[in-house]
Amino acid sequence: MQRRLLSGLNAADSIVFKKDKLWWLLTSVKAGQWQRSLALYSMADFLKSEPVPHPVNANTLYADAKAGTGRNAGGIWQAADGALLRLLQSTTRHYGEASTWHRIQTLDKAKFAEVPDDGPATLKAHPEILAGHHYSVSGKILAFDRRTRLPWQPRLAEFLRRLSGRPAPDAS
Repeated sequence: MQRRLLSGLNAADSIVFKKDKLWWLLTSVKAGQWQRSLALYSMADFLKSEPVPHPVNANTLYADAKAGTGRNAGGIWQAADGALLRLLQSTTRHYGEASTWHRIQTLDKAKFAEVPDDGPATLKAHPEILAGHHYSVSGKILAFDRRTRLPWQPRLAEFLRRLSGRPAPDAS
């Protein structure tokens, strides 16, 4: 390990990339009991500079979203037109449910803005990929994980019913 970028911060799904001569750290920081918000930091020198918090951090983006929505779901991708794309977790029912693309419209020391995007054209033929949780690319290899189990709530109810010794509900 060369250095620790941040300490004393509950962060997850952190990614680092370079844009316009600055290094950027995008991460999800704890913003409540179960919530996380997007946090950005910039550095002129990755190995020597202290990370500078971005003004957008005060907005606690995605803190009001469900079960991890807005968390990074892999590294930054570059679109054919040069734009930066961020794959983020998109959750309406349970953690790890799906992902969605956002195009980073503005990223500098003062401003950050992203909007929904269709993602890389090469992946449009494979919509099942967005039913995943995290993605990584190396050359022409794409690796991703995908949730294939049921959400925990129905299984928990069945487990508690059996534990209590109650009979199964009548299916008729």
